[in-house]
Amino acid sequence: MSELENALQSPGQLHREQVRRLNISELNPATNPLMEVRAVRKILAERRAQPLISMLYEGLMRLGPTGEFEPGIAERFDLSSDGLTYTFHLRPSYWSNGEVLNAAHLASAWKKQLDPAHLSSRTSLFHPIRNAAEAKAGALPQGDVGIRVIDDATLQVELAYPTPYFLELVAHWMYSPVYPGAADTSPKGAPAPGGQAPFEPYICNGPFRPASSQVEGRLVLERNPHYWDTPSILIDRVEISMCTDASANLSLFEKGSIDWLGEPLSPLPFREMRERRRFYPLQSGSAEAMYWLWFNVDNPALSSPRVRRSFALALDLMELQDTVLQEGELPANGFLPGSLALLPDRRPPLPDVRRAKQELLDALRDGVVQESDLAKLTLSFPLFGSLEEVAREMISQWRQAFGIEIGLRMIPANLSLAEVLPENYGLAIYPLGSWLHDPSLLLETFLHRENPWNAAHWADPRFAQLVNEARRASSEEERKEMWLEVERLLFQESPAFPIFYHRSKHLRSSRLQSIAFSKGGKISFNYCHIGPRPNK
Repeated sequence: MSELENALQSPGQLHREQVRRLNISELNPATNPLMEVRAVRKILAERRAQPLISMLYEGLMRLGPTGEFEPGIAERFDLSSDGLTYTFHLRPSYWSNGEVLNAAHLASAWKKQLDPAHLSSRTSLFHPIRNAAEAKAGALPQGDVGIRVIDDATLQVELAYPTPYFLELVAHWMYSPVYPGAADTSPKGAPAPGGQAPFEPYICNGPFRPASSQVEGRLVLERNPHYWDTPSILIDRVEISMCTDASANLSLFEKGSIDWLGEPLSPLPFREMRERRRFYPLQSGSAEAMYWLWFNVDNPALSSPRVRRSFALALDLMELQDTVLQEGELPANGFLPGSLALLPDRRPPLPDVRRAKQELLDALRDGVVQESDLAKLTLSFPLFGSLEEVAREMISQWRQAFGIEIGLRMIPANLSLAEVLPENYGLAIYPLGSWLHDPSLLLETFLHRENPWNAAHWADPRFAQLVNEARRASSEEERKEMWLEVERLLFQESPAFPIFYHRSKHLRSSRLQSIAFSKGGKISFNYCHIGPRPNK
């Protein structure tokens, strides 16, 4: 039997030692990976580190074993009749050092994120809370924010508008508590890199905690004996390696040294897999993510929506699917992926090269764009999967439609566009995902120019008004219609153009059982086990 077959074989006996072995490619073994946990700001780093964060921290809600969101450290909650006030009643729970966790620990952690002096790229997640956005902007004191500690076991949250997804929202790691005195950029008592023991315990409240003895080059976690739901946690120890070499990771998986390869922990090495000419049983998740073509509206060549629309109209997405989308991706028909899609027609828009040429010609004749500016355009892309082939095919289609030669620029795969592209960049392909099963998280990307995820640098008062109306819709049907209007405006103005839907793919050892997936593609390894379900 080959090493690969051994890695994938069905278990025939009970595995007494429950050790889960993973690799997270974005963690840096040269520094302390725990120092990154509460300071995650990069798009990919957050996505890669999310399963690790959920092992160490838990908020009011959690992703449960069935893939549904359920109460975490909140035992129950009450919701006011107007949908604006949540009262959470905390269950008895503890920090990993045995100290009692209380409502003030949650409130202080949330308000820390809303401190104008605190650097964070995810504070928009708190905007549904009354006066949260104003406090972050420094316009109101934090005492005016709708977060109130009633007593040690009761936290009350007042919302600015009804937020039907709020319970799912508070399952995000940004809403998890922080141990009093722990700093975001250097958690208290983080183990020394490669050291055999931490100089002080790292204090968290999730189902796992850092083990007292660490292994060089790895992060080792152990079950947290103070976790409120220890019977549901079957794994004794988690060993996390931090290898970034795709070929080496594939070899580690084939040898059985890691139990999972691929999203969301690391990119799949498709080229190496093809070169080895072996059968790899890829499994797909349901991640609500997609790849967009971004237009930088600050670039003189792309400041006009007519020019942006012309580039979008010239693209044949079905041709992309037939020629270069080789990993099961589907061409997009709208700005929302999968089960979030609102547009009734699920077919991708057909190319209209004639109209595309006319739009561009009109823009040139009206002087809103110059040929010299178009000649400077470059298409940037990260090296994910078949993206290089996708980029080259798009450039070929534009060449055929307009006779324009667009340059190519590869960018690092582990950084956000805001970190790697100059302010006047032209075109870029980059993914955007939503772990939240609601249109708001993706569509509100364009609400503010300053949003680090808004790579187009586009904003529009009409868009803001539609978003405001969608937030305050009196019924789900009205809310859906308002989000449809938002999407139609995005197609009209074209700050970005949806290219294809992303399906997360991975390889996993069949020894690894009971992985929890949410509808939005969020994943939890917390309840898994090795081999047949053991009795704990």
